[in-house]
Amino acid sequence: MKYLFLVFIELLLFSCTQNLPKDRLYNAIMEYDYYIAIPITNQKDSCLYMCESLTFYEMSNMDILDRDVFLTNLYKHIKKNTYIELTDSLYNELSLNSVCEDIEIKNTYQRQGIEGLLDRYTRRVSTLSSYASYIEGLSWKQIEYIMYLLYCEGVYTEFSDEDGDIFIVLDSK
Repeated sequence: MKYLFLVFIELLLFSCTQNLPKDRLYNAIMEYDYYIAIPITNQKDSCLYMCESLTFYEMSNMDILDRDVFLTNLYKHIKKNTYIELTDSLYNELSLNSVCEDIEIKNTYQRQGIEGLLDRYTRRVSTLSSYASYIEGLSWKQIEYIMYLLYCEGVYTEFSDEDGDIFIVLDSK
């Protein structure tokens, strides 16, 4: 309980809202639909967890902070590249789905850049569309690693509400 109170005080002090620049990352976090890489730790270990900001809010907030305050704090943590401290149990749960490097995908990215990733692992929805979907046969871990690399380049991924497919927003960069 003491720890929870200290985290609450820290978040309150940290949440003094300033006029934040409305960059693409801020918009991706506040719109909830896009997958973002969230740096998490339990003080013993750390990892990057890919999920939508609203999902992370629902899993970790325990109704302590207002949604917009929480998401603004999340944005600040990511921009400052600081890890968000979680309880051991929540960290252990989320770290099971942390971003894992895939050597083949990493090599494609290093040799051919973002265009090589998109050419090899995605297909355009249509020639007029600004969306692409992942090719069939990729594991969730591979998709997650590609999402992370795209995220690092400012290209965001979201799920389709209609069919549950994963889409890359090509014009998000």
